Amino acid sequence: MLGDELEFAWKHLAAGDPHGQGWQTIPLSPDRSLHLLAGRRFPENQQALLVGFPGLRIARKDIPSESEGFYVESVTMPGSAGVAWLALTRKSGSGADLFHKMAAELAEIVHEHSASSIEKMFQSFVGRIRAWQEFMRKSKAAMSLEEEIGFIGELLILSKLVESGLQATSALRAWEGPQGGLQDFLLGSGAIEVKSSLSTTGFVAHITSLDQLDDATRQPIFVAAIRLRIDPAGMTLPQYIDGVHHLVANEPEADRLLREHLLSAGYSEQHASLYERRMTLVGLELFEVDSAFPRLTGGTVPNEVRHAVYDIDLDQVKGPRLDLANVMKRLGVS
Repeated sequence: MLGDELEFAWKHLAAGDPHGQGWQTIPLSPDRSLHLLAGRRFPENQQALLVGFPGLRIARKDIPSESEGFYVESVTMPGSAGVAWLALTRKSGSGADLFHKMAAELAEIVHEHSASSIEKMFQSFVGRIRAWQEFMRKSKAAMSLEEEIGFIGELLILSKLVESGLQATSALRAWEGPQGGLQDFLLGSGAIEVKSSLSTTGFVAHITSLDQLDDATRQPIFVAAIRLRIDPAGMTLPQYIDGVHHLVANEPEADRLLREHLLSAGYSEQHASLYERRMTLVGLELFEVDSAFPRLTGGTVPNEVRHAVYDIDLDQVKGPRLDLANVMKRLGVS
């Protein structure tokens, strides 16, 4: 396992010259075409994972920003002309366990993409770093009840899209909710926004901006109303996640994207035992956001209004309820 190799290499390098300057490294792969190193930088003696991308030019804007516990920087390594190197470095005084877990996972991703294009390897590497940044920002504690039911709702729509015939990788690429997208799923030229509720009377959907249901730039937009019920025979959040893992198991890229999304959402397996609530899906209704749908947008409020959040009771909305097959057809993904 690369994680074990990293740990061994860092321990070995720790005995390096404390008065030295620059990088001391150990290769993590016998394949010299794979530029993957465990490293320590002296005199700081900081642990790092270094990855080289032959023939790639990396713009400053493409390098993830500094984060809690670690930073990423472009570095130059002797004897490697034509290779762009990135170093993922642990900040002094930050927790070791989480950094070690992240570095081991990133090393595995680079190894898994050794047969891919360098560009794809880079995008996968950077994408997972950004997912870890989101995870560190959000994962101070388990999700709140509101966040939990909202996430289960998105997982249910994700599952139903795949079960209805959408390729798992395409469904995962469309899923914007964990990254805080304006709508939860961007499909074709349109979108699906997912709202979830445990209420048995009324279904209040919280709309976070004037743009969320504005179809001026994306259309058609649909709202999926997921009604859940606390049920001893239902499933916990980790069980819903396991179900999605099973659905995408035959598509490595989809599985990778799913793990990134879980990190971005702030879900940690370390908190799995805290999600004891069992919930069952008792209703799914889909609405098209058309001219008859009640909403506020930038074009329907006075010019002086720049921002608004508001609630819609979806139980009171008049108009047809659609099925997912029809929605997928309208979005051009069936």
